[in-house]
Amino acid sequence: MKSFKLGLTLILITFAALASAYALYTPDWQVPDEPAHYNYVRQVAENGRPPVIELGDWDAAYLGQLTAEKFPDHLALDAIEYEDHQPPLYYYLQAVIYRLSDGSLSAMRLFSVLIGVLVIGFTGLAAYQIFPNRPLLALAATGFVAFIPQHLTMIAAVNNDSLSELWIAIGIWLILKRLRNRNNTSQAQADNTHWAILGCVLGFAFLTKTTAYLLGPLVLVALVFERKSSATKRVLQYAITAFTPAAALGLLWWVRNIWVYGGLDFMGLRRHDEIVIGQLRTSELVAEIGPLALLQRLFQTTFNSFWGQFGWMAVPMPARYYQALWAFVILAGVGVVVFFIRRPRLNETQREILITLVLTSLIMLGLYGLYNISFVQHQGRYLFPALLPFGVFLTTGLWVWFKKDWVPLAALPGLIGLCGIALVRFVIPYL
Repeated sequence: MKSFKLGLTLILITFAALASAYALYTPDWQVPDEPAHYNYVRQVAENGRPPVIELGDWDAAYLGQLTAEKFPDHLALDAIEYEDHQPPLYYYLQAVIYRLSDGSLSAMRLFSVLIGVLVIGFTGLAAYQIFPNRPLLALAATGFVAFIPQHLTMIAAVNNDSLSELWIAIGIWLILKRLRNRNNTSQAQADNTHWAILGCVLGFAFLTKTTAYLLGPLVLVALVFERKSSATKRVLQYAITAFTPAAALGLLWWVRNIWVYGGLDFMGLRRHDEIVIGQLRTSELVAEIGPLALLQRLFQTTFNSFWGQFGWMAVPMPARYYQALWAFVILAGVGVVVFFIRRPRLNETQREILITLVLTSLIMLGLYGLYNISFVQHQGRYLFPALLPFGVFLTTGLWVWFKKDWVPLAALPGLIGLCGIALVRFVIPYL
């Protein structure tokens, strides 16, 4: 454990330094949707309440002009408010920084970085629950989450992704910790407290971002696993303990949305879809280029933008970078396949952990697919809530080939170098 703590500390320091550099040196507004998130914060700081998304908050032509001209000072940003349907928790926290810093974009970005450091910290704790006797593998999985250039870009920007990922990381850590310790009699008295904390985390996720709702199914699955060692009555008690605070917190937002938007639009998504007139729809692109070309573009753009396609998707890295990353991912992916072909002997807890990780990945892939059925949003950053299982699979796949725990960890300096190169060569020059 001592070596893991030291390694995690080094990862956190390196991550904080890189993320701070991204926050300070990424040109203003050159992160997708950042002006709209900033304006949400501004409205909360000025009015003390969440805004309402309305007609005019999305102006495709004007936004296109802004991105094409790289957000010149003479073009106003106040009307860019198409994120006004988002849950409010992140924006209330940022409103404090907005007031204290007189609206400084850099200060608000650095606050997101602080949240990001917590994300990586809890990701490390969750990874340790997956590899409790293999600290180097846990560190490698944590590093793969920390050192993706596009992930650093998003963490270091003003948006609610960082806080959403924090609740997911804490929630998964709590779930995995419970899977490890539920048969420990010394933990029995703390059971209700554990489930209550998990319920509060789920409630905070409801108040942060819709993608963080993936914690709900994971909590349900954890309760199903609980049935193996607890009576049905006790499992029901745990469920009530968890979902009561979660529902209470979520209802604060859902009831407000039903009151404001009407019908059953409890997340404001229907109103959002009505507002974003002019956003490219998948049906339109299929009619233009055909389904096969669409799928090719979906996979290629998703992969590229997962690792790094900066600005508003206008600044890709050279093709050779993606080719090297494809080789890296294929090597690890084939290793994962080999791992399962060999039918590893997993105990019950390991199987439950594996199911949790696979379910997290499938939920995010499913949400990504559903979103792209309606709108063309081929952006790999939407998969970042599932980075922990992706990191675990990459680590496992690399380990298979060499059977040495240090091998996956040895890949991290290369990723750290890529993060530095991306900032200096591609992000900063885009002025």
